[in-house]
Amino acid sequence: SLLFGRKESGMERKSQYKHRAKNVAKIRQRHKEEELAIRKDRKEKLLSSKRFRFIDGEELSDEISHDEVLSAARSLQKPGPHRQENLRTLRQAFSQGTAYIDTFFKVDNALNLLVGIYTGNDSAQQLEAAWCITNISAGDSAECRQLLQAQGIIPPLMQLLQSPNKSVVQSAAFALSNLAKESTDICSEMIKASVIQHLLPHLSFSTENVSVLAEVSWVLTYLATSGLFLEELSTQGVITKIVSLLVSLSDIQPHEPQIVTPLLRCLGNICSGPDKYTLEAKQNAELLPSLCKFLSSDLRHARKETLWVLSNMTGDIDVCKEVTFGPILSHVLEQVPAAFDIKSEALYLLCNLACHGEDICTHLVESKMLQVVVPVLKTHDVEVLNLALALCEMAIRMTPNGKNIFEKECEGMAKLEALEYHSNEAIRTAANHILDMYYGDKEEEVKMT
Repeated sequence: SLLFGRKESGMERKSQYKHRAKNVAKIRQRHKEEELAIRKDRKEKLLSSKRFRFIDGEELSDEISHDEVLSAARSLQKPGPHRQENLRTLRQAFSQGTAYIDTFFKVDNALNLLVGIYTGNDSAQQLEAAWCITNISAGDSAECRQLLQAQGIIPPLMQLLQSPNKSVVQSAAFALSNLAKESTDICSEMIKASVIQHLLPHLSFSTENVSVLAEVSWVLTYLATSGLFLEELSTQGVITKIVSLLVSLSDIQPHEPQIVTPLLRCLGNICSGPDKYTLEAKQNAELLPSLCKFLSSDLRHARKETLWVLSNMTGDIDVCKEVTFGPILSHVLEQVPAAFDIKSEALYLLCNLACHGEDICTHLVESKMLQVVVPVLKTHDVEVLNLALALCEMAIRMTPNGKNIFEKECEGMAKLEALEYHSNEAIRTAANHILDMYYGDKEEEVKMT
């Protein structure tokens, strides 16, 4: 019996490792945790640039009280110059924490008033209201997102994407990306409201457009996460545009983390769907050479997200051959000794390559894959161990020299024997399977002596 059953179609091969059901939740949870850290940093940078405002040369106080929030919210009903000051107070209070947002919602019709100002004609008040809504929607609360959706926040945000003011566009895109995450219902409403059409004009790179492009890229990343809207992203030219951007950005050193991270994540999400989207992305002949450049990046996130993209593209046999027999492979192998999350992505990719058959697996072994994978058998992580054992088993079974290299050059037998009594049953079973199936005679010789 095989450690992992062989599959025949490209999509089935792809599901064998990257998208095995029990692993999908873990992978997506890891991505969510990483996104939270990235978003926290983005939010801090976004808010810090607007957190302190000057009134007659003096900064607003660092702390806004709950009573001041209630007073400012009630005063929004009255037009006049005081509105600007009240909006500044609310914007700063919302950045202090969700408790102040809860206080704001206690005032009847407060959110509707804020939306009304947001879509009004006073550009100064509009910008402050935009930041208020950004801060509200940045709260990691599903209830808050649902409330904003129920209050009709999506159409006004679409209008603001058309603003000539880059700060307003950035704010609106940040709000949209936060609303879109973990809510296919909100994503669906955005799609119906032509969000892609409104985002496309901002999907271009310039030194003046970095912040806007970063937020727009995150909106597209969340739209691609569920897989439900890939056809819309394809037909409206998003895939072609993202690939073109990545090709251009790969030559700009140092790589821009704000933009590269979400664009690679978005492409990886897209390529995790049906293979036709991988084929569409691959129409740009410069994509794989560009991904090779990102694998050599000093930017850790770029290397990790590139492995995610390649893992999801390797359901296609042509991509597998280009990766295996091209310059990318050496860079992939260099990532195996890296930190856990990068290591696991590299191992998933190598598994996806190896399961395509003897020719590819043999070249992996000839490229010294076992020399970097066998040391991983000492790790304590069960997911990584499973992947490393799968690779070792395929190399031993499918290649003429794999068995000998594993035993003689890599001292793999000792590492397998150390796993025979592992606390995890799956690991014990896999290790014993390799020992019994391929080295049974040697074990018998050891016992007899």
